[in-house]
Amino acid sequence: MKRQMMVARATLTLLAALSILISGMISGCTQKRQSQTQAAAGNSNQSLSTDMGGPSANYSYPHAAGWKSNHIGYYARFSQSIQGSDHDCTRCHSQGQNNGSQKNLSCAIQCHKPVKTPDGSIPISNPTISASGQACVECHKGAFTQPKQHYPAAAGLCDVCHTVNPTHLTDKLKSTVVTNKTNSVCIGCHGKMDTHANVHKALQLNDKSCISCHKPHGSNFNFFTKSKLPDLCLQCHDDLIDDNAKSIHGIIPGTDDNKRSCANCHNPHSSDIKKLLVQEKKTLCVSCHDREYQTKYTDGSPRTIPSIKEKITGKNAHPIAVNSANCTLCHTPHASLNDALLLKKFPVSPYEKYIPTTAIAPGTYELCMGCHDESMLGKTISEEDTDFRNETKAADGTVAIENLHWFHVVNAAGSTDPDKGRSCFVCHDPHGSTQAHTIKTSFRMSAATNVNVTYSATKTGGSCANTCHSEPVKQYNRLQ
Repeated sequence: MKRQMMVARATLTLLAALSILISGMISGCTQKRQSQTQAAAGNSNQSLSTDMGGPSANYSYPHAAGWKSNHIGYYARFSQSIQGSDHDCTRCHSQGQNNGSQKNLSCAIQCHKPVKTPDGSIPISNPTISASGQACVECHKGAFTQPKQHYPAAAGLCDVCHTVNPTHLTDKLKSTVVTNKTNSVCIGCHGKMDTHANVHKALQLNDKSCISCHKPHGSNFNFFTKSKLPDLCLQCHDDLIDDNAKSIHGIIPGTDDNKRSCANCHNPHSSDIKKLLVQEKKTLCVSCHDREYQTKYTDGSPRTIPSIKEKITGKNAHPIAVNSANCTLCHTPHASLNDALLLKKFPVSPYEKYIPTTAIAPGTYELCMGCHDESMLGKTISEEDTDFRNETKAADGTVAIENLHWFHVVNAAGSTDPDKGRSCFVCHDPHGSTQAHTIKTSFRMSAATNVNVTYSATKTGGSCANTCHSEPVKQYNRLQ
């Protein structure tokens, strides 16, 4: 029992000593850091690093060599507050411990105030330019004026990328500064960007490819790009938008701060999906086209782009739209010489003169005839060509077949003006409808007039009501 009491007293004495030691470490850390900062501030020559990767005098205590790259990389990868999060300081810097990478958390809390930033441009709030950086700012002011500041530049941590000989402060010679422009500097903080199956060719240009698109000090744009999107992308991909394009995808122009444009659909570095897409094609398209958009037709009249997702997932969706995982069977995602980003000719106006598609020239309905047979528009047809026909039986028993596709599209519904042929787009919705055969519920007769359509299918045909016909209901019937 006596021996146990002696051990207990010794343990308490040791714990008390450790407590005093830890308290002294915390106080000494803060005091030494403050005194050394003041000393470094009074001698800017000493504050410049003279060896590659070595810390400047102002930032050397209590950090080891290379601490800046490690910490900046940590902030850049997580882009969020490390206080009170899953990536808390205590994961590396446990309170009161000094073992390997673990440091005294009290010192860190007094020095650092990391916060989350929406675009990740400045991972630490209000960076203060270091004493070594102040000397750089005096001559290189232009590198510190952009609204989007890359954190190392904003904090004056110039020696992350530059190795400066102290004589540079007096001789001002470029030869006394060694700048590492290679991708390895960027990878040190941001990690490798070429890890997926498909890698952007721009990232494979050379070992300095990162700075071919990004500015290392700062930029007017998010992600420190050299110019806004799509201008930056079009410097290489100048064939994507024809000068005579009739329609351009609304997302392409982007905004001055790069919040919209190419990067909404493409990963600019690498992706496991072809064309560097961030999602598979159909999934990507409907991620935006799940709502209505207000825009304009080529003639300037108002146009509403409906929710495509709603149409292609409905009961009467167009088979191509439902079965294909690729919207680019009909549309180009960038720009087109046709309306509505279509790959081939397809009139979106209510009236159009019919010209057949041939092997040497595209017709009026080139897009549709990629899947449908042109014979469906012939005046003389068989029962297999189309169900949209009206049949009448003569007294002698013969059956006259009227092709209603021919009547509307080619014959211009009996008009003497061939330019008044009804477009496929008048009656059919190319994505889908709530009515059978993708018959629209309304169509645009003119810039100011929409006409409602009520279609009813029967076993032998169907009927249309409240359309351009003079009769309240226009019906067609097949006899066979």
